[in-house]
Amino acid sequence: MVVKDCNGNELVRVIKITENEANKLYIPITHCLAIVMIGNEYLLGWNKWRKDWEIFGGCIEPQETMRQCIMRECFEEIGIRDVQIDYIGVMEFNLCPDYFSSEYR
Repeated sequence: MVVKDCNGNELVRVIKITENEANKLYIPITHCLAIVMIGNEYLLGWNKWRKDWEIFGGCIEPQETMRQCIMRECFEEIGIRDVQIDYIGVMEFNLCPDYFSSEYR
């Protein structure tokens, strides 16, 4: 486990593979997340429903690539259009029940 938040959600690992490999090996990829850096600092957003700070991202829409998703999410959530994307890899999570699901996933 890399990190666990105060709600019990765990970032288990980051799998360093290319975007093309991820699209072939992890089907379906349903979400994209962005770690936003401005200079040497990280930008977090306040989630009013979860009442917690978090990184940005969301669900991939039909026919959308991972890059298109994160570009759209950065614009929708923080108003940034020209995003330089440095792909990191696939993140594996253990998520606790919340308003999206009543089950551990």
